Amino acid sequence: MNTANLLKKHGIIPKKSLGQNFLTNESTAIQIAERSGITPDEIAIEIGAGTGILTLALSRISRMVIAYETDKRLVPVLKEVLSGIKNVRLVHEDFLKSPFLEEMNELHSYVSNIPYHLTSPIIERILFEDHFYNHAVLMVQKEFAERIMATSSTKSYGSLTVLLSAVSTVEKLLLLSRHSFYPVPNVDSVVLRLTPHENQKISKDELHKFRSLLKVSFSERRKMLKNNLKSIVRDPNGLLMRASIANDVRAEELSVEDFLRLFRASREECF
Repeated sequence: MNTANLLKKHGIIPKKSLGQNFLTNESTAIQIAERSGITPDEIAIEIGAGTGILTLALSRISRMVIAYETDKRLVPVLKEVLSGIKNVRLVHEDFLKSPFLEEMNELHSYVSNIPYHLTSPIIERILFEDHFYNHAVLMVQKEFAERIMATSSTKSYGSLTVLLSAVSTVEKLLLLSRHSFYPVPNVDSVVLRLTPHENQKISKDELHKFRSLLKVSFSERRKMLKNNLKSIVRDPNGLLMRASIANDVRAEELSVEDFLRLFRASREECF
């Protein structure tokens, strides 16, 4: 499948406004599908089907593929590529605006070549609203992946790093050259797999509060944590003491476990 020729055949010019950079390499799509961890008895939910190259690979390893694609210009392309494939259901809607489907109460995993500007909103929707997903396999900008996988006391370490690590195991599956896409973007991509922890230390109901605490903690990185916390607690020093955290640290110096302890200590006072 030549992605560029396929799009030209249907008179489609990729839109920058939609962040469209289509995967072009079929062997790469097969690698992503095979490493995704998706089993033959579960549903693969693809966010952004594009030209169907990954959809096709997912259809071979999963019970069913539910493929979201918001650009209706791609409908004839997808019908051509997926002709004769019985276990694919196309949903011509915006994943971020659509209600969750009934099938999402069954075992399912996400796979997506995420438009860079929608990376955080899509991750947050999965994280905050979906209680049953098995994996989320996401192609993201390399720099964004470095933020997610950063370690404490580094420049990239931040609230998103802590939030994702607190509730899931984050694994790097593949590094993809920018030349794996059409049009060629300015950066390389990384395929990540997020797998929810079996024994969660924060309930779904508390995630928004935990995120709020993290955002306040990292709001001014050069300040000590106790100074950032003044906006939500009357006695930051007392809170840090209850959480067994030194009162002269900055947010970036704390581990994920430190933040979990801080959150538990702050439940009554902050929220």
